[in-house]
Amino acid sequence: MPVVAPSHSRRCRSVIDGKAVSQTIRSEIVEEVRSISQKYGKVPRLAVVIVGNRKDSQSYVGTKRKACAELGIKSYDIDLPK
Repeated sequence: MPVVAPSHSRRCRSVIDGKAVSQTIRSEIVEEVRSISQKYGKVPRLAVVIVGNRKDSQSYVGTKRKACAELGIKSYDIDLPK
């Protein structure tokens, strides 16, 4: 009787370069933001409402602000007390 390998061992495996994929996606977003801005005369925006002053939330929002700046998206913050 022939030995049959489990189906998972027959799958094609490949290594994904996460940084390269991320850069490709970011480049596509930059082009899309530019296209929207030219077509409608408005820049896409992100509004963030932060309640309280948790450092982890501030850090998370900081990374979003930085990403928006890199992509050409305007960001606005509304900080509210706890």
